[in-house]
Amino acid sequence: MNNRTLHLVRGLPGSGKTTLAHKLSDQVFSADDYFYEKGKGVYHFAAEELPAAHAECRWKTEAAMIAGHMNVAVANTFSQAWEAADYFEMAKDHGYLVNVVECQSQFGNVHGVPESSIDRMRERWEPLNQLTISRAVQNKQKQNSNSRERSTQ
Repeated sequence: MNNRTLHLVRGLPGSGKTTLAHKLSDQVFSADDYFYEKGKGVYHFAAEELPAAHAECRWKTEAAMIAGHMNVAVANTFSQAWEAADYFEMAKDHGYLVNVVECQSQFGNVHGVPESSIDRMRERWEPLNQLTISRAVQNKQKQNSNSRERSTQ
């Protein structure tokens, strides 16, 4: 029986994602981690660095899986299925079950995300289930295939 679990903790800013993730695992990763000044705990968000922040989060998550940690948690917004698709693929590749947890409370937005940004996240919110993930993975595979075809032309 597989006891390895990847917990994907999703929710809007201020919903308690990180707090809950730390209750589920001692291996917790988030794109927000990238924006903390090392050793000082000071948060400096820069939108242009979001792709690097998410890449680092995925890399650290996969490293924890490769190391064989039984419970790994990722606390990100995951407002759309494509944002979680890589994690589902990673879990499958490394033999982890995926547990999606959606935080719906509001405890206060500690990172100063503007309310207009939160409203946009809320508007694009979609279910995170097998169907939406399957579609997101298929779309990603098509995009990767098209990119490879263009690079060989």
